[in-house]
Amino acid sequence: MYKLYLYFSLFSIILFFSCKEEKPIFKSNPIDVGIVQPSETKNSNLTIYNVGNSKLNIINYIVSCECISIKLRKNVIILPGDSLKVPFKILASGSHSNLDKLVLFTFKDNTENIFERVYIKYHTM
Repeated sequence: MYKLYLYFSLFSIILFFSCKEEKPIFKSNPIDVGIVQPSETKNSNLTIYNVGNSKLNIINYIVSCECISIKLRKNVIILPGDSLKVPFKILASGSHSNLDKLVLFTFKDNTENIFERVYIKYHTM
């Protein structure tokens, strides 16, 4: 019985690591850019890491509000093990609050579309 349990445990561990999904990673999520004064424009960056074994194509991105502007052309390729720094701007409104904005990226590797989100957090005073 002990051998059966040992074999099952070993099989489960191998299966778990072989099926692990590889996708782009945002190492800081949310990305906190700190305080942005009302009507101020603040520049920052987010970095996309390709942790997979195939090329990663950025085919689209959507920003949750017009207060964030991303400078990134579509169909940019990130090679396996590489990263891409993506500049963005925040234009704060006149409200006093903590804000979380969403950016949804669509990537394509050799086999499928991958959807990954990153949150950009800032505070207005």
